[in-house]
Amino acid sequence: MILVHTSGGRTGNQVLFLSNLIASALEYGFPFINVCFKSSEYFEHVNSGSMRNLYSSKCVWILWRFFFLKKLHPLLRLLGIRFLNDTHCHPDKGLNQILDSQQNGWLTVMHVWPYADYASLYKHQDTVRQLLHPKTLYIENARRILSRLRTNDCIIIGVHVRRTDYKEWNNGKYFYSIEKYAALMRQLSRIDNRRMVFVVCSDEDLSESSFESSEATIYISKNDYMTDLSLLAQCDYIIGPPSTFASYASFYGNTPRFTIYPDTTGIESFSQFGVSLIDYDDTFETYQGEQIISRMHIMLKNGDITEIYHKA
Repeated sequence: MILVHTSGGRTGNQVLFLSNLIASALEYGFPFINVCFKSSEYFEHVNSGSMRNLYSSKCVWILWRFFFLKKLHPLLRLLGIRFLNDTHCHPDKGLNQILDSQQNGWLTVMHVWPYADYASLYKHQDTVRQLLHPKTLYIENARRILSRLRTNDCIIIGVHVRRTDYKEWNNGKYFYSIEKYAALMRQLSRIDNRRMVFVVCSDEDLSESSFESSEATIYISKNDYMTDLSLLAQCDYIIGPPSTFASYASFYGNTPRFTIYPDTTGIESFSQFGVSLIDYDDTFETYQGEQIISRMHIMLKNGDITEIYHKA
């Protein structure tokens, strides 16, 4: 049994963490209890399969994390409870720690970040999508919006514009000008003969005039962030900076995504897009992300999704 008491920060981090952990649980047969899924109220099926969600409020979570775990830590060890506490773990090493702990204890309290199990997630991706998806309210809101925008001859591209926190985070590495987004949108408008519709989801107040284009339709979302996540997931393609929010939208919707990096100057073809966590992953770039990406591509190219490469 695994008891999870941390799963990253905001919603995107939480659901990416859980997607990988659910996949591991499905593959290796261990149940887990989650006391830290702070965004659980926005998702369906948070108590199904191997997962049990016990998060009730932030106050209870704080009490659990800082009193129960810290004050009773020595006693819990005497009772045979194992602790995994690694918040700078290489993302594909956590699985080995879990499997080892399950062989040497009846309960493991897990505080590991980041965590990834790409082989299991690839194998169980459809089940994970069924077990962890936004509530119907948000999915239907997005569907109604897109039904008004979609025609038979169009391509709908979700544009994730993340700027408010990225202005400071990581020294502004992924803080891009609106013009950079607009220029990429104009390029995309020219790589296909079909009409382009851009659905812009952002954490700041934007207007259509910022992305003016005579070649495409621009829709600026003014919805809550869970409807935005559902909008991105239901688009035909997604573009945006490295972000767990857009990454999960891509994975959940099985929607090809293009990650915009600081040196990105153009997009030449839709063949450059891929489904996040399945075709590629940009989430853990600061944790040797390029090495993980290359191993994913080798594994997928060889068709060997059962290879447990985490020990490499």
